[in-house]
Amino acid sequence: MVLAAFLFLKRMSDVAQIRQWVDKENLDDPVLSEDSDLKQVPKNTVVYEVFGALFFGAANNFLNVINDETKNVLILRMRNVPAMDISGLDALEETLAICQKRGMTLLLSHVNPQPYRVLEKSGFIQTIGPDHICESTDQALEKAAALAQEA
Repeated sequence: MVLAAFLFLKRMSDVAQIRQWVDKENLDDPVLSEDSDLKQVPKNTVVYEVFGALFFGAANNFLNVINDETKNVLILRMRNVPAMDISGLDALEETLAICQKRGMTLLLSHVNPQPYRVLEKSGFIQTIGPDHICESTDQALEKAAALAQEA
């Protein structure tokens, strides 16, 4: 039974993915640019969408996505993250530390109930600031655009 549980956790961490959003203006295909439901991303912002549970191996891959030093806002869209454990929390804490070191603002959007409880119980929400947890991507993009105007 224990072995089956570890195998399940391993497989769940293997399927987790992190993908960067492509800005609508940067698409080469004008048809896709006009007909798609892509969002307009402010120039100062990079958006990553996380797919799958955040734990074990998935958390290790998480830190490799932040590589654009010209941006000052990082939005992590967590709509497709059904679960998170302490290693996922550690990855978010390290991500926040990297963002702070680079002068970036970290915004989380669409945080599901279980990951939200983990963030709340750990004190991460107080650390990042409750106003950095956005209900929607649109709200996060608006906040990012406002931060660009302040800079």
